Formats: sequence, structure tokens, C-alpha cells
Amino acid sequence: MNKQENKPDEITIDELIIKRKKIIGAGIGLGIVAIIAFAIIFYIAITKKNYALMGLTGGITIPFLPILIYLKQLDKEISLRNANRIS
Repeated sequence: MNKQENKPDEITIDELIIKRKKIIGAGIGLGIVAIIAFAIIFYIAITKKNYALMGLTGGITIPFLPILIYLKQLDKEISLRNANRIS
């Protein structure tokens, strides 16, 4: 089976830019959902006087770490290719 690799160093710069835009869009979508979840948990914690629920809000931020790491890799690869193109 001939499977395409999605490593940043094996695709074109245009594909990298498109991929970066998609990842940013996914991050924004996940961020909106996270803000809504923060608000709901905060509201429930205050109205039910169950302040232990506030601890859940820290776990909501964990899915953003892989997104940020991958975006950083894409930015490095794009800037490296742009520097090589200019030189």
C-alpha cells in the first residue's frame, strides 16, 4: 500500500500554508467550544456551590497543546523554506 506521508518536510510550501490555515481554523473552533464549556462549568459550579468543578477547567486546555506544537513546526518549516527561497 502506497501511503502518503504528511511530514512537513515532504510537502510543498503551498500545501503547508493550506494545512496551517486548517489547523488554525480547528484551533479557533476548539477554542470557541472550550470557552462555552468554561462558561457552563463556571455557572454550574457557582449555582450549585460545588467549587470542585472549577478544577475541570484546567483539563479543557490540554487539547490545545498538540495544536500549538504542530503549528510551531509548520511555522518553522514555512520560514525555513522562505529563507531558502530568498537566499
